[in-house]
Amino acid sequence: MASQSPRAAPSSPQSQSHESWESMLPVLWFDTDSKLGIQDLCWVKARPDHYLLAAINGPSILSLYNASTGRCVWKYDASPEFFSCIRRDPFDSRRICVLGLKGFLLSLLLLGDTEDGVVIKELQIRTDSSELLKLERDAAGGGSSAASSSAAAPASAAFPLYAARFAFSQLWRHILFITFPRELIVFDMHYESVIFSAALPRGCGKFLDVLPDPNNEWIYCAHLDGKLSTWRRKPGEQAHVMCSLEEIMPSVGTSVPSPSTLSVLLCQLDTSLQIIGKNYSDVPSSPYLREDFDNPFDFCDESMIVAKIHLISISDDGKIWNWCLTAEGNADTQKDDKKLGLVNDDCTVSLTGANSNTLLSSAGGRDLNVGRSQERLNDNGRRLQNSIFNQEEISMKNTDALMVQMENSEDRY
Repeated sequence: MASQSPRAAPSSPQSQSHESWESMLPVLWFDTDSKLGIQDLCWVKARPDHYLLAAINGPSILSLYNASTGRCVWKYDASPEFFSCIRRDPFDSRRICVLGLKGFLLSLLLLGDTEDGVVIKELQIRTDSSELLKLERDAAGGGSSAASSSAAAPASAAFPLYAARFAFSQLWRHILFITFPRELIVFDMHYESVIFSAALPRGCGKFLDVLPDPNNEWIYCAHLDGKLSTWRRKPGEQAHVMCSLEEIMPSVGTSVPSPSTLSVLLCQLDTSLQIIGKNYSDVPSSPYLREDFDNPFDFCDESMIVAKIHLISISDDGKIWNWCLTAEGNADTQKDDKKLGLVNDDCTVSLTGANSNTLLSSAGGRDLNVGRSQERLNDNGRRLQNSIFNQEEISMKNTDALMVQMENSEDRY
């Protein structure tokens, strides 16, 4: 019998991972300075069929790149300011804004994909920068090598504990929500003025990021100490009050000292599904209403989910956390259609978190657009879509989190 050649042994998972990583070669190199780090990226529309990539290079350079060629088509240097983040206007995809740590706000409107098609507006938001100036002096006094490295590093690397973030309101045109380390600001770009500001309450860690709810008049603010605060808009004005403070970094089951939160974001898919549910009468007001409509034991006085959104956070120990934020309330059937959409001016908000159980009173609030929620009609489980939620019964909850451990790239080799 003819001898057969031995079959090759299957490669180990580590070698397969090593090969797959080596095969992932870049398809395009952008025309950037390799000595400058990238602080933030954002797409901006230059033409109906073409987008440019905006990037913060180093501490103070904003660049626009052609994503097809990798060539830089426009550049702006804001030194001695430190650029922190870029955001695109949800009402106009041609507009982006860039915020600096010292309150400098740069607005760009693209009328084309060339240098002449960029229209800029420079604004200054008044804020207390004394802490930042002290950090700059300390960095400059650390020696020539430390000063040179700090001069080329992005803001998050040079000052990791000093964050300035902003977000466009998705409900109000021209409105920006801005956080400096110890201050929350609502800024009107149309009138170029601050319309609300609030100092960080005593005992709260510095602000890390601000995340406005796309569907409701709530603002979620992440803090450097691993907390998440919820702010609610007062009726008839842009003033906001903090109504909850909860942990998004569990103190149980984590290392000591506790890991730090690096970044947070809201899952936009949840909000898109909620908008669809609210705009069509033949579906529940929220895609997360999981009541069994044919179950006779599904009583109408049970709490119903008004809004539900997922918050993703990343910690510096390599973990990704998926938090579920929900608002619940009891629905009251309105027999008179004219009553639909009315809001109770006196609102009691119950806020329950993993480590908090607080009952707070808040005045007013915007209608949560849940007028199409379903209410039981009779014993066979049919419901009418003509009810609103009792604002006195709305509660917000930060429920269980799903944690995913990120694999260390060093373990692949």
